[in-house]
Amino acid sequence: MKLDEALEHLDAIKSVANRSNTFEGLRAFPTALTSLVAIAAACLQSGIVAQSTDPTRAFLMLWVSVAAIALVIVLADMVLRYYRDPTARERRMTLDVLARLSPAIIVGASITTVVFFTAIEIAWVLPGLWAALLGMGVFAASSLLPSSLQKVGIWYIGCGLAVLILGQGDWVMHPLTMAIPFGGGQVLAAGLMHINTANGEAI
Repeated sequence: MKLDEALEHLDAIKSVANRSNTFEGLRAFPTALTSLVAIAAACLQSGIVAQSTDPTRAFLMLWVSVAAIALVIVLADMVLRYYRDPTARERRMTLDVLARLSPAIIVGASITTVVFFTAIEIAWVLPGLWAALLGMGVFAASSLLPSSLQKVGIWYIGCGLAVLILGQGDWVMHPLTMAIPFGGGQVLAAGLMHINTANGEAI
């Protein structure tokens, strides 16, 4: 019995240690809000693209705007938590998570800029690349995030590869090539965060 009790105490200590090293600055509600933005944009895409004289650039402008709005929503929530939290540990972890996510965001923005201005004929690859890069960003920060969020990284990379394989012909710039990876991915992330919160785990 004493050995069992000692092992239980060790498990409890390990659980506390893991929570102390888990970033708590991502919340379900802002994440779910970004999914609604993506789904709304997918619903509006056909009308916006149809009215444009340059459908490909209209598609890119729409989804770059969606990405910017989503980024502002998430960053605004993180910044608010950053300044509300008095502990140096939480502030340091916020910066660490941003540092690990930023390369994927910067690379994605750079590739999009190059394609937009110099290689618009290959713009069809961007939805798949965006999803794959976002998945890589999630995995880059995974050691600081709840372990359940690794499923989100798998979702984005899987969807990214699927879009690169299938997103040609009739599926080029199709709203579902964005709604499913990004709308679905953010819904999945928000759901996992909510479950973690309900179970009393770090979010």
